[in-house]
Amino acid sequence: MNKKHSKISKNSCSIKIFQKNSKKFAFTLAETMIAFIIIGIVASITVVVLVQNNQKDAFALSLKKFYSTTQQALNYWKTENV
Repeated sequence: MNKKHSKISKNSCSIKIFQKNSKKFAFTLAETMIAFIIIGIVASITVVVLVQNNQKDAFALSLKKFYSTTQQALNYWKTENV
């Protein structure tokens, strides 16, 4: 009976040691949530900047198109009225 008891205590000690070691390699729920929150903040800032840059590029493109159309109309008017 002593042998069984000693084996159980040895196994329980090894389980406790394993549990202590496994805790060192695992992330807690709080750490995971903080990481997701930080990633979310960075992603939202990045999306806002990308949308603003896209709007600026679209506005610049529309101005270039308007300028080109106006120049073509002016050139056509000059050739017709000379």
